[in-house]
Amino acid sequence: MPTETGLGHGNPVRWLVMLGAFPLATLARVALQPVLEFGQPFVTYYPMVLLVTYIAGLWPGVATVALGGIAGFYLFVEPAGSFEISLPGFVTLLIFVSVNTLSIAIVTRMQSFQRQLAAAVETSEGLAAERSAAAAAATVARERVDAIFWQVPVGILETDVAGVILLVNARAATLLGRRVEDLVGTSLVSIANIADRADLGQAIDDLGRGERQLAVPLRPISVGLPALTLHFTQARDASGTAQSLLVTIETTAERPPSTVLGMPPGN
Repeated sequence: MPTETGLGHGNPVRWLVMLGAFPLATLARVALQPVLEFGQPFVTYYPMVLLVTYIAGLWPGVATVALGGIAGFYLFVEPAGSFEISLPGFVTLLIFVSVNTLSIAIVTRMQSFQRQLAAAVETSEGLAAERSAAAAAATVARERVDAIFWQVPVGILETDVAGVILLVNARAATLLGRRVEDLVGTSLVSIANIADRADLGQAIDDLGRGERQLAVPLRPISVGLPALTLHFTQARDASGTAQSLLVTIETTAERPPSTVLGMPPGN
């Protein structure tokens, strides 16, 4: 995986970064020798470790710590020019290794978090684009359905699960003898012939309890209007919960019984 600067693990340039930074840190410490003498032997290696780790990644950073520790201990820890270990020199080297180990861990963790955040943002943008496309498709589909709803010569209406009219087309309004604007928000049961209201209410209750489809014959609502048959179909969401009732209306040639279709009159 590439680092934040784009130097991937297979990119040899990341090792060139380390090989360039290490001698620069050593030369800088040599230049400071007259001022620091044998104090702060690793002072120029600390920033180089951070820089190399940030640009080139974990292992070049580790290599910089190793080379810096060896060079700094050999050149700038008394006695200079040897690897003889003294307690002060050992403590100084231990502090250098410990601090830079922590620094490398922090930098690499930060870069990992940045990559995860970038991936999450990319995923979120992709999901947002998908949702937007789905919403646009749903809008187009709804517009097509609406066009069909209003143009077909069949009476169609939609109610909630309690039978309150949500949407009604012009043909349905004509068959029911009402204006479209008067029907929306009205209970379908309340506009039926008074002799059919109990049966119609029972049919709507049955649909609410799980029936998927029912056909309900109705007497003429008023003088001059035809007898009707209402065909109910449940509209359900993805979880299977009933969301609304879709109703198609057809005229009935003969006077219907006052019961739900399929039940004999007088029962």
